[in-house]
Amino acid sequence: MTRILLIEMGLTLAVMMATIQADAILDVPPEDIIENPTFLSWENDYWSPGQPDSSCSVEIPTLTDDFGDPVSLYLDLENPVTLENLHMEFDVDLDTAGNNLFINDTTSGHGFLSVRSPSTASLGTLDSYDPATKTLNSGTAFAISGQNPPQLAIVEFRGADIEVNKGGFNLFGPNVRVRDQNTGLPAFRNLRRNEGFLVMDYGFTMSINGNFVNEGSITMALNPSDQVSVVNIAGNFVNNGTVSMRGNTALNVAGGYSGTGTIGVSGSNNQVAAAGAFELGAVQTEVIQDAVVTIDADVINRGDLVASGYGGECIITGNFTQNGGSVDTGPQPPSGEDSFILRAQAQFYDGGVSVQGNGRLEAPQGIVAENGRIFPGRSPGRLSIIGNLTLGIASELGVEIGGNLPGSTYDVLAQSGGDTGVDLAGRLTVSLIDDFTDTFAPTDTWSVVTSDLPIGGAFSNVASGSRIWTLGGEGSFRVEYGPGSSSPNAVQLSDFTLHTLTTTSYAAWATSMNLPAGKDGPLDDADGNGEANLLAYFGGSSSGVPFTIESRGTQQVAIAEFANSVDDEYQAVLETSPDPSPDGWSPAEGARVIGRTQTTVVWEVPLPTGLDRLFLRVRIIEAP
Repeated sequence: MTRILLIEMGLTLAVMMATIQADAILDVPPEDIIENPTFLSWENDYWSPGQPDSSCSVEIPTLTDDFGDPVSLYLDLENPVTLENLHMEFDVDLDTAGNNLFINDTTSGHGFLSVRSPSTASLGTLDSYDPATKTLNSGTAFAISGQNPPQLAIVEFRGADIEVNKGGFNLFGPNVRVRDQNTGLPAFRNLRRNEGFLVMDYGFTMSINGNFVNEGSITMALNPSDQVSVVNIAGNFVNNGTVSMRGNTALNVAGGYSGTGTIGVSGSNNQVAAAGAFELGAVQTEVIQDAVVTIDADVINRGDLVASGYGGECIITGNFTQNGGSVDTGPQPPSGEDSFILRAQAQFYDGGVSVQGNGRLEAPQGIVAENGRIFPGRSPGRLSIIGNLTLGIASELGVEIGGNLPGSTYDVLAQSGGDTGVDLAGRLTVSLIDDFTDTFAPTDTWSVVTSDLPIGGAFSNVASGSRIWTLGGEGSFRVEYGPGSSSPNAVQLSDFTLHTLTTTSYAAWATSMNLPAGKDGPLDDADGNGEANLLAYFGGSSSGVPFTIESRGTQQVAIAEFANSVDDEYQAVLETSPDPSPDGWSPAEGARVIGRTQTTVVWEVPLPTGLDRLFLRVRIIEAP
């Protein structure tokens, strides 16, 4: 016999205090419990004072073993059963096994009721249901299996009109019915909010007649099946919980989708349709390996979209906008395997988004990265673009080099298709990994961007034919791209030159600057301009460390430039605070090196939005 596993999905169940005066109790001595779980039929010898009849109020408590530990009990009906009242406690699973169960008065407790077709469980008054608020509180949970038409599996209780679900339902198959015992109307006819768990499987369809809010969990297709499990929502859908789509599923929203919840996708043939805006919240949306999801809407994502494995597709029939957060297109696939594909009519990346991975972005109407950071691979790898690619002035393309194999030991952004190819702007940054400085040859070249067409535009920090320093300061590359260069269809790095940075101690710097005696200490102000000598040492000029504010699309950043020659006697820490009080300062979030020259190293600090004011400082401390 197949057993159904109840998955509580991490929910906390409220304790219902309703009790009954039991005429019959299932009393299994601990010494008779030899396995966990324990399986019994209703016609067993453990009833006290005897086998219950239709006039009895029955209690089924939680069983415990010789050590006092709870034991899961699976109790099967072998014939139809009628009772006056029924109370079940935790770890009890009462299975109708195709037989009818009828409760004259009240059903209470926290057990699990499995109803299998062809059978009806008529529960009378369900104590966990509050008819005044039309709320089903946590209590008895249900697994209802109606997978074999035309036989029905029915759960009914008096006055059932659930607007708020805090309980749990596993709904398996198209012949499942949850209804009002008095009228026969569907119990979910006015459902508007879920705070419990809903599992839909084997072709079950849930139809919601208006707006719907999910604060709990919704799992579609818990078990693999060729039948499509469907949720139809006639209004807007606000998801602040979790939605799991596990293959052969359809989520149809007549209005818009929004909320701070997550959507997890696995398996194939997952369909999402939204007539209004489809806005994913600032949380992670995961597509696991080889999963396929189709979203029939324009999608706006403010969280993280993650392909946790190679293969699989996220197909968006409208446009895709990623505003903040990150997009990870997955790991590098093994030889012969496909990479993850994110496909939309057009794709827009803004709000400081980070894009990485080894997948493929496809957009016949083009991809625009206005304010975002593109990092091909996962240290390193290849990110493929199908369609025109436009990099905005606030964007950054960051590549890592650890060898000579494109897409394997160094990063490649590979663009193809479209009619304009690649249009450059923003910054280019280059990092060395895996101690690669020891293996360079003078003739080595690295094509970090490739295209079918000549490269257009220009990076803001390095023109074609100029040199760019690595972020770690190990050396510099010659950069060439676009018409008139030796690599018109690529961004090519070559002629790596190893540099050894010469550092200068503070004392040596003070001597070289001819600071007057008595005013040459780190905290002195030799020129009287209000800046300590130590700040001038770190900034490379008498004015100290220069700060500027720049816009990255809709976000502002602070830029700080430090001298490259500072030794390790002192350390500089960038800090922010909403007020200048001594206790308000903390390390600046997101501070990072974005560039380097022969004489300077450039730091960037993203400035948070929504504040009336923010203070930024550089604090210099002695190195530990």
